Amino acid sequence: MSDATTNAVKAGVYTALWTFIAIFGLSLIGWLNDIVGWATNDGAVISFPDATVLVKAAAAAAAAAASGIVGTVIRLAQIALGAGTVPQYSNKV
Repeated sequence: MSDATTNAVKAGVYTALWTFIAIFGLSLIGWLNDIVGWATNDGAVISFPDATVLVKAAAAAAAAAASGIVGTVIRLAQIALGAGTVPQYSNKV
């Protein structure tokens, strides 16, 4: 695989990673807010927030994967068409 193709794939992976962190982080904050509401409830019977955060995590992963694929395809198209510049990443791990 050429350096340009490797950089395009890396750009897609980084896009997917940051998209997942952003989407899942926001849903996690909402879940933590529900926990605070449950914990501060004075004597009223209210159920503990359920594990819908796991469903939100799956949705975040799907959205992140889709954005990573789109990002990779766009970067590969830039390479093929010679339009724009693809981000350059070092070969260090």
